[in-house]
Amino acid sequence: MGKGNLHIDQPTPAELAIVRRTWDQVSHIRLADDDANVSSSLAFGLCFYNAIFREDPDLQKLFPNIMKQARALTGMISYITKPADNLGELEASMRELGSRHAFYGVKIEMFRVVGQAFVSALEERLEDKYDAETGRCWLKVGKPLLSSEYLSGNNTHAITAELGRRTQNTNSA
Repeated sequence: MGKGNLHIDQPTPAELAIVRRTWDQVSHIRLADDDANVSSSLAFGLCFYNAIFREDPDLQKLFPNIMKQARALTGMISYITKPADNLGELEASMRELGSRHAFYGVKIEMFRVVGQAFVSALEERLEDKYDAETGRCWLKVGKPLLSSEYLSGNNTHAITAELGRRTQNTNSA
């Protein structure tokens, strides 16, 4: 597809509800081996980056401060899993995030590892509350963020508009 023609298979309100519900769970789950000084959501972020590095140790060079990176990740997840009040602000944040990823040398082929690591971290943190449907929903909702359009800065408007439509559909369901 050409620029401006990003097709996103829109998640259903039920799929969005699963994502929001499981993020709320992840944000409150404490595992026995969690550091007492680390929040539950930050523990997820650390788990996510550990999963990335298990899959591709070379990616570790992109992340000199893993604690800072995990905080940024979980803050962004919390931000984008809430209904959007200001789509312009969300669009600007997503554009900036895509530009930063490109600036730091992130390549589209690296996102395969990201998706796998994200599902792995969800599975580890949610334990018996995780099922394949949960992983599928997260990957579907996150698909626009795992695209070349996002990384290149193209179609950021289309991506955030789609996120806005998802929020409106969820709120009206």
